[in-house]
Amino acid sequence: MGAMLVTLFDADEPLMVFAGIWVAAWESVRKVKDGLTRDDPFGLLTTQPNGVVAPAHPKAMPVILKRQEDIETWLAAPWRRRGRCSGLCRTGKLVRVG
Repeated sequence: MGAMLVTLFDADEPLMVFAGIWVAAWESVRKVKDGLTRDDPFGLLTTQPNGVVAPAHPKAMPVILKRQEDIETWLAAPWRRRGRCSGLCRTGKLVRVG
């Protein structure tokens, strides 16, 4: 299992990324008609929405990492430490532009 990043860029802010998980070469039977296949499944992690996202998506928002330290932790640290990343995008740091 590996960590995956979807990168975003905002000219006024440092690089930020969505936290996700990725499993390379996973073998399974997803559809009986296809039989055993090898796939690279991935998913983005979500969290409670902040005040900017909640009006549009009340159930969840992506986990957004903004601090370089948290990005490095997400990519390289043991699994138990990854959940302690503190750079989640708070309401005051995210602006709706559309």
